[in-house]
Amino acid sequence: MTKFPKVVIPAAGLGIRLRPFSEFLPKELLPLPDGKPLIHRAVEEVVEAGFREIGIVVRKNKAIIKDYFKGTPFFSRLRFLNQPVPRGIGDAISRAAPWIQGAPFLLIFPDQFIVGRRNASRVLLNQHKKNKKEVLELASRVERKHIPHFTGRPFVHGGRNWFMVGRILFPEGAIRFFTSRSLKTHSRGEDSFYPAFDALLKDMPSRVVKVSGRAYDAGTIEGYRHLWRRDF
Repeated sequence: MTKFPKVVIPAAGLGIRLRPFSEFLPKELLPLPDGKPLIHRAVEEVVEAGFREIGIVVRKNKAIIKDYFKGTPFFSRLRFLNQPVPRGIGDAISRAAPWIQGAPFLLIFPDQFIVGRRNASRVLLNQHKKNKKEVLELASRVERKHIPHFTGRPFVHGGRNWFMVGRILFPEGAIRFFTSRSLKTHSRGEDSFYPAFDALLKDMPSRVVKVSGRAYDAGTIEGYRHLWRRDF
């Protein structure tokens, strides 16, 4: 029986690109102009999309994220997973592996999102239901003035101003690429995500899914400031 996709949200990082804001509050809890923290918006998006199990990867001194969700309607869906040392996205995914148990999973970066008519995570889930063997990456348009502050990779085949946004849906069995010791490399003490991801793309079919709307990156000081100049 095919397993239903789970969700993995990395939230154990240091938030270095958002200092000094992130020195007083985890970047995931920084508010958006609508009053919702970044990670609240991410969880809300995937719940509305139909995902049922959500793993948030944190470390001990970011327990405030768990405290934030207590008393919210989302809390029963959440599993908090420990990453003792912030060693990057690849290590965060490997820490979630025992919980994922080989199931498909959506990797979502809470500091990147799309403002538009369609729920980006629902679009990926619907595409996954049509072909459960593909790796699905999300792309959307970034306004020209925001491009210098957007950290996603350009989607060269999408047309002008199209970038990859922080949503990737991995098919069943893909987690093994992030737990293989032979694929782990270290750069400045961080376990790199990209060697595992590149190896995975050589082994599994992949496709980019385009979603209309405006993509934002709140993971840098400049990008976060731009958000407050927009009306959501």
